[in-house]
Amino acid sequence: MKVLLSITILLLSLKGFGQSNLTSKDIINKQLIYNFTGGNILIVISSDSTLFWRDDSKPKEAHEKTKTIHINDHTVMTSWYESDKTFVTLVSDFYKLKVSGMVCRADGKFYPIEGVIQLKSI
Repeated sequence: MKVLLSITILLLSLKGFGQSNLTSKDIINKQLIYNFTGGNILIVISSDSTLFWRDDSKPKEAHEKTKTIHINDHTVMTSWYESDKTFVTLVSDFYKLKVSGMVCRADGKFYPIEGVIQLKSI
């Protein structure tokens, strides 16, 4: 009986792992860490039309004008051009804390990207 109860509690706690109640409104002006295979990017979304990002591995940072589409309360698609003519599109799911997208370089090469999102604790 204790084993069954322990397994049930474990499964219920794992069910919520990697999920949040964050909506696209909750993340405005919050520091978010986007964890990709190639490294971490700090992103602060100021509005549907502006964000700041910093890549400490390069080091590189910029304020960008963006276009944002709200897919639902928890998911947005955000796109922008960087100064080196790189085009970035990210689909951020703040419920599942996952991100996927595409980076298109000036040479025309496309790179799919996937990662996870963390709310940076201050």
